[in-house]
Amino acid sequence: MKLEERKAIELPAHCLDIEQSEGGADLFAACYDGSILMVDPSSSDVRELAKLPNIASGVNWCPAVEQLVAADYDGRLHWIDPESGSVEHSYRAHGFWSWQSAADRSGTKIATSTGQYQSGGYKYEPAGEREPSVRVFDAASRELLHEFEHVPPVQSVAFSNDGSHLAAGNLMGEVRVWSLEGGDEVARIETGSFTGWGIIKGHYYTGGVFGLNFAPDDSSIFLTGMGSTRDPAAGNGKQLWEQWSWRGGKIEKVAG
Repeated sequence: MKLEERKAIELPAHCLDIEQSEGGADLFAACYDGSILMVDPSSSDVRELAKLPNIASGVNWCPAVEQLVAADYDGRLHWIDPESGSVEHSYRAHGFWSWQSAADRSGTKIATSTGQYQSGGYKYEPAGEREPSVRVFDAASRELLHEFEHVPPVQSVAFSNDGSHLAAGNLMGEVRVWSLEGGDEVARIETGSFTGWGIIKGHYYTGGVFGLNFAPDDSSIFLTGMGSTRDPAAGNGKQLWEQWSWRGGKIEKVAG
């Protein structure tokens, strides 16, 4: 597969997440300066839609409520009118950062992940949670639907295409999958490829599963992230991907 750049559009701040509008005519970007931008790919026009009080870590279009739901490093979710840019509602989902958020395809549910890496022992393994690391909300009522335990920090979340399951990945290369019907854990993927021990300048774990996507038929999950970094201060770990099957109790690496 060959990727070819068709257009480059400069944004005024570092972009942490990007989302398509309904129909894909426009893009929404969540930026480091807290701005939520609307981008027109055809004209390269960039307009600030809203400004969050902290770093904007995620933005999601929810067709079920015809609103954007953005996340920030205050651990808050913000419901934004895409026409006026006004923040209709804000809710503290976590006591720490929202690392990543995601909406299901129907836009009826929002998931967000959190967790601070603190030493849990002399081997510098992550300490346990101070709060559930993964939470799922109803986009319309804003009601908490589920909260799931994981090993912090949990850096990525993704809904299955049919909306029946949620997956979340962490710093230690562990992905957990839950049923959104029963709320129980149905699969756990553990791979050492996406984490490593820094031995230069800093001695602690680095890397993590930064992104997740279910295959079109939901039978497998794609993991992306950073592998071992000998020098954590340099942030120069190898960028990786893996594909894992997870259904039917059979956890198996397929590719990557």
